[in-house]
Amino acid sequence: LGNMAAQLRETLLDGKGMPGWFFTSNEFLQAEKQYFFRNSWVCIGLEIDVNEPGDVYPVTILAQPLLVLRGRVPDLGQRPIVNANWKLVVENFVESYHLPWVHASMNAFNPMGAHYQILGGRHFIGQGVKAHNPDDIYAGRFKHFPGLNEDELGTGESMYVPANLLLITMSDFMFANILIPESPDRTAERIEMFLIGEGATNPGLQHERQKLMDMLARVNNEDIGICELAQKGRNSEAFTGGVFASAQEQSTLQFQQLVALKMLLANGEAGESLPELPVDDIHHPIPRSVKPQD
Repeated sequence: LGNMAAQLRETLLDGKGMPGWFFTSNEFLQAEKQYFFRNSWVCIGLEIDVNEPGDVYPVTILAQPLLVLRGRVPDLGQRPIVNANWKLVVENFVESYHLPWVHASMNAFNPMGAHYQILGGRHFIGQGVKAHNPDDIYAGRFKHFPGLNEDELGTGESMYVPANLLLITMSDFMFANILIPESPDRTAERIEMFLIGEGATNPGLQHERQKLMDMLARVNNEDIGICELAQKGRNSEAFTGGVFASAQEQSTLQFQQLVALKMLLANGEAGESLPELPVDDIHHPIPRSVKPQD
C-alpha cells in the first residue's frame, strides 16, 4: 500500500476522513480491489438470476468473468450508472443527514429526526427509521412481512453489507442495490425491488406498483445527483479528508474505517495493533461467539 497505509491509519485511528485522491485515483481503486474487495464477501447476483436447474448467469465483477449456475419476486430491475466513486454511494446510503436537503418530498413522511445510526463493526453499517408513514397511493396496499406488530409497521432499515451490497427493508418491500466499481469516478448499480407474497403481482395493483417504483427511482436519482456533486468536490486540492458530525455521521466514519481496517490487515499489518470497530445496534446484537473476520 506504500504511502496509502499512513493515511489509512489516520482514518482508522484518528477518525480523519479519507483524502480526495482516495476517491479519484485509479491507483487507490486498484489497491481497494486487491486489499478490500478480494478479502471481503462480494455479492455477484441474486437467486432470481438462476430460477431453474441448469440456468446460467454470466457476470463480470472486478474484471473477473464468472458464471453463476443454478437452483421470483422482483418487480423492478435496472442498471442506472453513477458518475461517482463507489464509496460515496455507500456513504450516502448509511446516513440520514442529507434527507431534508436532498429528499424534500420524502422527508415529509420520513423525517431525518426519526432516523438512528446502526454500527455493526465489520459486519454491517447503516441507519434505521422509526416513523415511516407514506401517504402515497401505494401505502398500505401491499402485504407486510409476517410477524410484525403494530409498532413495527412504520419502521425500516438501510444496511450496507461489505463489500458491495446495499439493502433497504421496509415493512412491505425490500430494495437491493449491488454496486460494481467500474472506475474511480464511475459505479454501476444493479437495483431490484421485492414485494411480499404472490398477490403482489396482481394486475389490479399495477398502478400502485408503478407508483412505488417511481418513488424509489426518484429518490435514487436524487441520491445519484448529490453523489456526483460530491465526486466533483473530491477533485479539489483543498479537500484533505474533512471531519464527521458525530450525531449524524458515525456510520459514515465507520464505513471509511472498515475499508481502512480491512486493507491494512490484508497488507499484513498486525491485527493486535489495530483497533476493533465499535458495535452500537440494539436490534441486531452480534453474538460474542462470532469471531470478527480478517
